[in-house]
Parts: sequence; C-alpha cells; structure tokens
Amino acid sequence: MNNYNLLPRLKAHLLGRLKGNDYAGEEPIFTLHEIDEIGFQYNHVYNHATTSINYTTYNVQRDQDTIHIHSNNALDQSAIMLASHKTTDGDDGGVSPHPYWYAWVLGIHHVMVEHPSIHKAT
Repeated sequence: MNNYNLLPRLKAHLLGRLKGNDYAGEEPIFTLHEIDEIGFQYNHVYNHATTSINYTTYNVQRDQDTIHIHSNNALDQSAIMLASHKTTDGDDGGVSPHPYWYAWVLGIHHVMVEHPSIHKAT
C-alpha cells in the first residue's frame, strides 16, 4: 500500500467520521485547515495484536469475534468479511455488485483524537 500522504488521509477519514459522514467509497474533501484541526493525544498511534468486534447475528442475537494478526494461523484469524457500501453499479443494466468485501487485516491501530468539536469534561 502506498502511504503517500498517509497522515492527511487518515485525518480526513477521522474528520469525516467526527462529522457523522458515512463512508461511501470516497472520502469527502476537507480544507487543509480543517484537517490540521485533527490532533492525536500525545502524538501517538497505538498498535495492537488483537481486537474484538461485537455484532448482531442474523437471528438478532449478540455475538463477538476476535481478530488476531500475529497468531500461528494468522490467515484464518485475520480474514474478515463486511458489508459492501455499494448498492448498484448503474452502468450495466442494474446488476448489483457483490454485497460483501473480503479482506485480511494487516494491522490494528487506534488513536485518541483531539478536535475542537470534541468537548472535554472539566
């Protein structure tokens, strides 16, 4: 993966989520000033080997899966499937694209985001 402009792209993605924009395949365009307002607490990105995902099953039960990226059988533990955001191609007679995306998780990270729109308790 090309990490050219990774930090501004990450900040634009986070800003879109803070503003309540759903991901629709393309990130919204923000000004450099808007992107620069995003900060990371302690200027740090945290790395993890595992994460747990809570979800609702098809029969409306709660469940949890754990993703491991450094396990002995990493390909089985880090393969994921998620719903595609696309609903129709439009140009080929209305044929719907595949409803899921398949991927391998290469890394698990988190940041503590600082932004003027996030109010801190005093």
